[in-house]
Amino acid sequence: MVYVYMGITGIILCFYLIYIRNKKIENNDYKPICDFNDKINCSKLLISKDYQILRLPFPLIYIVFFLIATVMSIFRYAHYLFYVFIPIVLISVIMLIKFIRKKSYCLIYFLIFMQTLVIFLGSLIWEII
Repeated sequence: MVYVYMGITGIILCFYLIYIRNKKIENNDYKPICDFNDKINCSKLLISKDYQILRLPFPLIYIVFFLIATVMSIFRYAHYLFYVFIPIVLISVIMLIKFIRKKSYCLIYFLIFMQTLVIFLGSLIWEII
């Protein structure tokens, strides 16, 4: 049941990032809650080209994986999440490296990354046990 809540929360956070990106593209003066300074600045990252993987905005990719996690958890297949989440963990690491290179960070993305890691590690432990 924990994975269901984490999946739903992840989906909400991803939609918020998409909202921020669209608002920032519409209105360059828009300043979301998660923009604190030049280092911790979600909107700066979201409108950059590093924001995409295979020409898709990363929140869309995460939404798919969080939907899979939620559905698998509802139907009691959460012990297979480890295999499903291997690609998203790799994508997360790639995105994290891109953000570190830019020396700019996004608090919301960090929360999504942590949720991905918790789901992945939790399902890995479940698989081992």
